[in-house]
Amino acid sequence: MTFENFARLTGAKLLNDPFISSFEKVETNPKKIKRGDLFIGDDQEDILLALQLEAYAIVSTTTLDIVDEEIAWFRVSSLDDILIRLLKFSLLEKKFHFVYACSIEIELIKKIAHKKYLIFLGNDKKENYKKIINADIDSIFFSANKHFLEQIYPEYQCIPSVEKLFKKDTKSLFLSSFTYREQNYKDIKITPLFLKYLESIVTFLEDNAITYEIEKCSFISHFYPIFINQKLQIKSFGKSEHVIICESDKIRVKETLTYLKTEAPWAKTVYIELSDLEKLKNIEFNFAIIVIDYNRLIDKLEKNEIKEQILLFKE
Repeated sequence: MTFENFARLTGAKLLNDPFISSFEKVETNPKKIKRGDLFIGDDQEDILLALQLEAYAIVSTTTLDIVDEEIAWFRVSSLDDILIRLLKFSLLEKKFHFVYACSIEIELIKKIAHKKYLIFLGNDKKENYKKIINADIDSIFFSANKHFLEQIYPEYQCIPSVEKLFKKDTKSLFLSSFTYREQNYKDIKITPLFLKYLESIVTFLEDNAITYEIEKCSFISHFYPIFINQKLQIKSFGKSEHVIICESDKIRVKETLTYLKTEAPWAKTVYIELSDLEKLKNIEFNFAIIVIDYNRLIDKLEKNEIKEQILLFKE
């Protein structure tokens, strides 16, 4: 692409009159720069590395010293905006499939679907740009960021809302048993609260000829149960009457509380902050909801247990 066309497409301001007039491809990772590339970034060390690797253009929001007049130097107001414009332009020539799904649906798809052509986008526009630009033509992209999809590909699809696809067999707060297509699934690691999401994605996967295995379903970052004793020591699944429920999204706490009150009205349920974790040792509870990533909580519980063992040893 010529620098003139790049400026016209993105609105970037060319700061000098370079000897070179075009570039090969856009790169956001300075370590992957090849001779002739255009680099987008603000970090000074990244820019120096891009220059050492013979980038033909530098695009940045910062005020830069033009140390090489032969290459192009561009100033922009927003790197994210530039990447969005470049993506929209590149997608005019590609027929990709973009799908909006909520975070629960995305996590379940990751668990059960065969992922050969499935690509999951996050909130980092640089990472998204690289994934999309380098993807195979048959790729299907999933994102929980509806605004991002509206920016780059307004014709995106949504996961259909489907319920009562499964014939539910047993009742449990944390495990689900059901029958689907004459096959019995017993004690699948998904709370019945989320079965509607599983039903929706199974329908989507089948409609799009994507193979899957429900048996691979396991707990996700939402409503993840950790069984503990009163000393906050981790126990095997189902081996304690005390359960910490990890929830990665504070917005979902209300739904979790409602579910527990409805399905287990007998239970003592509390909602606490991580800083109050130690207080669980001195209160009666069955379920304690904490907004935290599962791995982070496991790490903290394990460190607490090691610390207590050391103190007991010293005594």
